[in-house]
Amino acid sequence: MSFIREDDDPRNILLIVVAIVLLVAGLCSWGCGPLPPPASPPPPEPIAAWTATCTALWQEELGRAIDLGGLDGCFNQIRVGGTAETIRAWLREQPEWKTHQEELTKPPPPVARTRSRLHARVRALTYPDGERFAWRGVSFFRGIELIAAGREDEAHARLAWFAARGVTIVRVLAMARHLFTLTPADGLAALPQFLALADAEGLYVEVVIFADTKEYPTLDLYEHVKAVAPILAAHTNAVVEIVNEVGHPTQDARLTDPAELMSLRRLLAVDVPVALGSTHGSDDESTRLAGGDGDYVTVHLDRSRDRWNRERRVRELEALSAATGKFVVSDEPIGAGEVDSAGRRDAEPAVFWAQGALARVFGVGTTFHFEGGLQGEIPTGRQLVCFEAWRAGLDALPGDLEQRARFKNAGWADSPVKSADFTRLVRAYTADAGTEAYTILIGVSGDPNLTFRSDWEPVDWRRPFPAVWWVRSEWRIP
Repeated sequence: MSFIREDDDPRNILLIVVAIVLLVAGLCSWGCGPLPPPASPPPPEPIAAWTATCTALWQEELGRAIDLGGLDGCFNQIRVGGTAETIRAWLREQPEWKTHQEELTKPPPPVARTRSRLHARVRALTYPDGERFAWRGVSFFRGIELIAAGREDEAHARLAWFAARGVTIVRVLAMARHLFTLTPADGLAALPQFLALADAEGLYVEVVIFADTKEYPTLDLYEHVKAVAPILAAHTNAVVEIVNEVGHPTQDARLTDPAELMSLRRLLAVDVPVALGSTHGSDDESTRLAGGDGDYVTVHLDRSRDRWNRERRVRELEALSAATGKFVVSDEPIGAGEVDSAGRRDAEPAVFWAQGALARVFGVGTTFHFEGGLQGEIPTGRQLVCFEAWRAGLDALPGDLEQRARFKNAGWADSPVKSADFTRLVRAYTADAGTEAYTILIGVSGDPNLTFRSDWEPVDWRRPFPAVWWVRSEWRIP
């Protein structure tokens, strides 16, 4: 269709063009204007913060590390306004959450009794056939007191709960006064029953004979050990720590002398594994309680440093074990709590994953310490999340690793790891098993630039937490 005919007067055509121009100008007076400036690009997304939030939610609600699909879904929810609480509520609607809750609360399956008395060997506690005992301990301080107070059913149920989750040994106080009251006499009376209950659940027991001894000034130390000795000899699931934290202000001054402790040890049966007492705090590298007649060594690592420099000190326990030829246990590291408390509690699950994994790399024992364990409880809330992370760290390495691997520090001439950027991580520790190796990185805050030697090739990288990485590498023929 055409508005202009061939025979139209040119002047009419001109008038039509002018009219169209005026019409357009009039319309623009109502709605036209300069083009808006180009939109500014959206601000960059805080991926690191989102990753930390999503990782924590998956661990807390589903009991596992988040995968790529989970991260993608979590990020999408945040982009449309989702908060930690709305994502948590969404997770609790998922079948996986319900399955995880059922796993946490279902009655534990029957567990076999303990196999036999443990024996002290070079840098290990073993069964009689030489198989290495896996020390996966928990603090259960009030366990004996629960028996003394007539709460046997509670004690038994809690022991069964731990046994069903792979714990192999519980640490208990045979006397106390500050956390709770358990007199030496009451502790002696309840000890046999507690050992029997633990044995029925397949659990070993580390019996701490002396705690809070200043509160019992009339206690005869030697007579008390003589009274404990036949009970321990009669129960093959017992090992002994004579003194909790040697030199602690709550302890009798006589218990600071290694010679005195060795005299007390000689009152116990020779086949009962005994640690003289735990060093602690700034004394955690001391060898003064690692010699003599002690069969294994317990240490309470210094908690005064920043998080990852504190956790890396389990390396010193490996050095202590190498120097003494004895099995060493990290028996009371910083404990899990509902919130952080400097020098006492940490609420970060990554810390406890690292405690479990590093104990495996270094071939030392590890005891999960936590606030509820002081009162003989099972972990709940954030402490349960940390407990599950500790278990995951222990299970992140092959079950037989300690029998075939040696520790190698990054940068050593024979280490699979040649170098790393230690401005972006705190430490990289490796268990070298000959044809394969496992490296644990802690305190990661950026690309660690991990470099392997030419005859080693990394084949699997995992990040269970942003600050903690796991790398498996294989040896290749040059």
